[in-house]
Amino acid sequence: MAFSSLSNRRIWVRDQGKCKTCGKDVEKGWNLDASHVDHDKLKFYYDNIGNGKLECLWCHLKRHLALWVAARQKKNDRWESIHRFSVQALEKRILAGDDRWDRVIKRTGVRIRKEEITKLYNEFGFDV
Repeated sequence: MAFSSLSNRRIWVRDQGKCKTCGKDVEKGWNLDASHVDHDKLKFYYDNIGNGKLECLWCHLKRHLALWVAARQKKNDRWESIHRFSVQALEKRILAGDDRWDRVIKRTGVRIRKEEITKLYNEFGFDV
């Protein structure tokens, strides 16, 4: 579940349009997301901007892959399905299923190919 539009805007302003993980900048053509630090929707602070940070889609994907692996190792079905869904949604957006991402690709020529995503899955121990 995404942040409310107000929280999303506040996170963008606070993080100054830069990925808090790798430093990529929206001005240089990277598509950024306001992402949750703690994904537990039952927590009262879930939609609070203190529970969010700006990440490029690539860093956001890597973080959810790591969380998916951790949930699988703990045999936590609820969290495994949450992070698997997030990984699938982010992968689709990265592979140009997102209009904003399409505009970034046209403007910058930056395209993450399926092979790069496959390599990332393999790094996390998934056979793709």
